[in-house]
Amino acid sequence: MKPLNVALVVKHSSTSVRERDCRNMGYWSYGVPEFEWTHFDGFGPASELNEFDLVVQEDAGPKRYSGLTVPLVYVAIDTTLSPDHLESRLPRAANADLILVDHGPLEDFYPLDKPVMRWNYCVNDNLMRDYGEGRDIDVSFHCGGRNSEERQRLRLLLSEYCEDNGLTFASGVLHPTDYARSMARSKIVVNWPRHPNNRPHRVFDAMACGACLVTGRLPKVAGDYLLLGLDELQQVDKLEDVTLAIKYMLDTGKWEELAQKGQRFIARYHTWAIRARQLREIIKSELGL
Repeated sequence: MKPLNVALVVKHSSTSVRERDCRNMGYWSYGVPEFEWTHFDGFGPASELNEFDLVVQEDAGPKRYSGLTVPLVYVAIDTTLSPDHLESRLPRAANADLILVDHGPLEDFYPLDKPVMRWNYCVNDNLMRDYGEGRDIDVSFHCGGRNSEERQRLRLLLSEYCEDNGLTFASGVLHPTDYARSMARSKIVVNWPRHPNNRPHRVFDAMACGACLVTGRLPKVAGDYLLLGLDELQQVDKLEDVTLAIKYMLDTGKWEELAQKGQRFIARYHTWAIRARQLREIIKSELGL
């Protein structure tokens, strides 16, 4: 199949999605044989977009296009964060010829009467990887906490636990390159979803960095291949269980085994190179390109 030339429409408010080498998401993060692409952070004149083979719109961005003559693919990423996140994305998806959904329920989009398919998150494995700098951070927790009381509580719990037990602890929201390197220096990365039906990107990114993932409950998503045998991560039910899991992992050395399995798991299923090949097949099958 020939490579396709894509007009990639991204969120106007986010600079990280317009990055290439250090893009925070795996989608469209480094060169692949299947696609070439140009970033747009707004509508762009239809005459310019029509010069491409197709338009791919990520998550937010324009609500409608006029004069578009090439196929439009809409990618729904963060629909599970809140009802408002879903509602704001439905009118955008309604314009598309094909809707691709990361981890939210596909049936959310069925009323639009458009083709809807699963297209799971993938890792920018040029960024999210082991940098060979050692594991001098025992525990890291880089979840943003502004909109989550549980995350705020967990950050305090982890800080106090690590201080009381002589463990090194890293926290806070970082630039993508610093974020990746912090996880790559961590023995354990803690993740806590903002909502029970949300699967944060951190789940895959932490494992790609070679850390042991300890996380709150995750939804079952076809194509994620998580939660089959729990061989690659440690899942807990309550905030208070997180420190118990950390103690067990560190005391027994089990963290290292899970970290290695998790890294192999990502390399097998969830890199951008793998997802790009899948996307090329989807576009050929659904859009005939």
